[in-house]
Amino acid sequence: MKFSTALIALTSAVAFLASPTASESEVHLRVHLDKGICYTSCPSGQYCPNEEYPHKCRGPKSGECFNPATGAFQKGCSA
Repeated sequence: MKFSTALIALTSAVAFLASPTASESEVHLRVHLDKGICYTSCPSGQYCPNEEYPHKCRGPKSGECFNPATGAFQKGCSA
């Protein structure tokens, strides 16, 4: 009786592991269409900030500094 129970459990485990799940048989692609990242090459001293439309190069306005980590201008410059 115990042998047949173990055999059924083993057969069930093999069948479960042999069948592919959705994550193994499908490929998911994430495409961001928000167009929030600017890929424009700018001249020295100018930047193309993310999230500003239309994407164009500009220098900092009075009291602004460009933060390359966020890709945006910020008020004031911190060391």
